[in-house]
Amino acid sequence: MRYFIGCLLVLAMNWPLSEAVELPSQAQRLMDSFHAVVQEADEELAKEVEKAEAEHRDEINNAVEKTLKGLKRSLRSRSPVEDQIAIYRTILRLNQSDEDAIAFFTSIGTLEEVLADIEPIIEQDFLGNSFVTSRKGSLNQAQAHRLVQDANNFSQEDWNKLEAPITTIPATAQATRIDNLKASQTVLMIAAPDDRWLGGEGQPQVNAIGNQAWPDINGFNMALAQINGEQVISHGLAAIITAPENGLFFGPNDSGLWDNSGSIRIKIILVQ
Repeated sequence: MRYFIGCLLVLAMNWPLSEAVELPSQAQRLMDSFHAVVQEADEELAKEVEKAEAEHRDEINNAVEKTLKGLKRSLRSRSPVEDQIAIYRTILRLNQSDEDAIAFFTSIGTLEEVLADIEPIIEQDFLGNSFVTSRKGSLNQAQAHRLVQDANNFSQEDWNKLEAPITTIPATAQATRIDNLKASQTVLMIAAPDDRWLGGEGQPQVNAIGNQAWPDINGFNMALAQINGEQVISHGLAAIITAPENGLFFGPNDSGLWDNSGSIRIKIILVQ
């Protein structure tokens, strides 16, 4: 008996763990059922999210339409010009293509000036979803999370539309500091999707996501990463980050920088 147990232990110790273990039929059926349930749940969630986003978009559009009608009803032909200007400016903030507001400001010769100055209340993200904007030059939490989720769908043209300061992160620098940030400020970092850098001779050119064929404990090699002392946090194309006390730094997730080349530009947007 001891010899038999000893043989089993030897077999167990030398069994190639890298090979896939074939489950007994009953256990395999249980796992197949589990994966089917998970897939069904994911599909249902996707449908619910799509439905909720459509309802949210419709609610915003309906609110805009009702508000525009109310604002226009409040206008009187004998209203002071200052009041008319204020109301039509608000109308343009809700709908920058409103014909009545455009005609009004064209008639007084200030259309271009007004359009350049106003802050839209309603905008759309790059997937066509309407959202209510916050202060100029910043995003609210919902907008920031939406942009992170949609980052893989960004084109370079989409990135170019974002109004924010640009910082260039060279592949040869271990850590590049982001200027004009205070500790504990929350920001959205979003990288230019078409920018590429190289992690040494013989390596492929990659964007901020990094070399997906070469993972390490910090993410993918040459991924755009937040450098916080000895800590390296790979973020890829986009992330919401709270600035540490010692400042916000970015660099490539790579231990050897001397033979690197290229750079990646990022934009930093405040999140309110």
